[in-house]
Amino acid sequence: MSNIYETSNKMAKTGEAYKGKVVKIIPSGAFIDFGFEQDGFVHIGEISEERIPNVESVLSMDQEVSVRMLGMNHKGKPKLSIKRASSSYVPKEQPVEGKIYDGVVKSIHQFGAFVDFGCESDGFVHVREIAEEYVPSVEGVLSVNQKVKVKFLAAASKGFQLTMKGISQDDEPAS
Repeated sequence: MSNIYETSNKMAKTGEAYKGKVVKIIPSGAFIDFGFEQDGFVHIGEISEERIPNVESVLSMDQEVSVRMLGMNHKGKPKLSIKRASSSYVPKEQPVEGKIYDGVVKSIHQFGAFVDFGCESDGFVHVREIAEEYVPSVEGVLSVNQKVKVKFLAAASKGFQLTMKGISQDDEPAS
């Protein structure tokens, strides 16, 4: 797939920064008019380096924003990032399969917990990956802001998969 997005006589290049305006907000992100035939989409995870509760807490209609072209999605539509458009943005490390990381529980759900483990986005620890023994309730074992050690298993279509099984949760820093 080409790294240049062409429309009429203008071209958007992957990795380049552009100015744009918010033209539509949906729960999963926002559409940005950045001067090309098709609006680009900024996923909620690409709006801020911090986890945000919803798109409207950061963006509003007609708001001017700086974006960076990430490439094209599977439908050939432009993917954009607001957080990566900043000159102060420093990419976080890419996770390494099997490596153990220090993390912090960010949110708890019925089937597991999201953990910030220092990589590009939070990872998910499924309830079956919290402990060797049966865990009847995630809330009974984990709490928000709790420090944990996690092992990176894999990158999946919906994010990073983590486990806590077989990892000592003592105070020793992860290696």
